[in-house]
Amino acid sequence: MILELGGKKIDLNDELDCHYWHHYIMHRRYHLIQEQGGIEGAKALSDLTPVMKQFFNEGPESFRNKYQLYPNRQVAWEDEDRNILHIKKGYDVLQVHFVSYASHEGRLRLSHVYLQDYIEELECDLLIVNEDALRLPEILYPSSFLLGNGTVNDTPEKLAQKIKKFLPLYRKSFLYCDSRHAGSGVAIGDLAGIKNAFVVHGQCVYDWNKSPWCQTILKYEKMKDKGAVDPDLKDVMLVTAMKTWQWMKEVDDLKIMDPYRYTNMNVSYHYGIYDVDYESMLLYLKTTLNKRDSHNVKLIPIDYKFSKSNTHYIRSYTDKKLLPEYIKNLTE
Repeated sequence: MILELGGKKIDLNDELDCHYWHHYIMHRRYHLIQEQGGIEGAKALSDLTPVMKQFFNEGPESFRNKYQLYPNRQVAWEDEDRNILHIKKGYDVLQVHFVSYASHEGRLRLSHVYLQDYIEELECDLLIVNEDALRLPEILYPSSFLLGNGTVNDTPEKLAQKIKKFLPLYRKSFLYCDSRHAGSGVAIGDLAGIKNAFVVHGQCVYDWNKSPWCQTILKYEKMKDKGAVDPDLKDVMLVTAMKTWQWMKEVDDLKIMDPYRYTNMNVSYHYGIYDVDYESMLLYLKTTLNKRDSHNVKLIPIDYKFSKSNTHYIRSYTDKKLLPEYIKNLTE
């Protein structure tokens, strides 16, 4: 499968081609941030430059100590590869929290168990779940949990079984996931037997033949000789499309690759009405749910902008304004 992605031709079946193209996209991102200018551009560049220099000069393992840092936490239990932490605070509610981070280099800037203070302070115990951000090759990992979360739990099924062991310890439990895990979190939650999910908008399908991001690329490929304009997808969309082709070779369970078509969980799915990044994903989700005539997934529009230039990030609203009340109203 040869496609033109981000202005370059890439053979998705050639591992070296995918590897070098991945680094081309990161280099392109570096230049785009340079050109952005202003306060936001300068801040983004100051965050990106040192971690990418360290990554290229020293390799991913040079981040391991920072990656495994647990600041100010009393950990009741940790998985042997330290990718799952159980934080007990004495509540009868458990939040299974799939940690997310912004951008590909975000995995290098933050501890892999980093949570905002307002999540830490919620009236519930925590099971913090993250994927080992330093696994290689980068054309597969991080895998949005589609290939498990590390070398110990290297499949969604193993990860779900590990999570499932904690559920009987609590009267109520729920899943929290967002962004690149908005779909895979639900898939793993289903496997674990979690009944409730609080989701903030994100990628809801990973099937190459159904992902709207992949379909946009394929449509351009078919029509470019007829004058079609390059869709100029964002870097995260391009990288995800490349990885989706690789994941297709590893995972053939549609309940994982297209989870909202099958989920039995009671899902509260929150989406920003001004967001454009996940607009096509939201349309796919709505179409999928209409075909299912599903009533267990509730779509909740959020009228909120983080700033004039950032209409995508809504977690500062959903997590502070809605999540505490959601926890109080849980019935199981």
